[in-house]
Amino acid sequence: MNEYSTALDVYPNPTLGYVQLEFSAAVTGEIELYNAAGLKLAHETVTEANDFKLDLHSLPAGSYEIRISTDEQLWRRRILKL
Repeated sequence: MNEYSTALDVYPNPTLGYVQLEFSAAVTGEIELYNAAGLKLAHETVTEANDFKLDLHSLPAGSYEIRISTDEQLWRRRILKL
């Protein structure tokens, strides 16, 4: 990471339903959610956002990957839904 990189916090992890994504600076990009088999379950576009709430209530318990991409960065975070 260089000094221009934006930090990302993802919580709570594990979760019972919602996952909060918080960026250290406003980002514009794509948020995608994948299951353990690599199937894309959700896609959202964010514009100049510092935070985003992802609703996992309808999904079964298991491991998921969140991918967030902007023109400058790509983040991947594993989350556990209880």
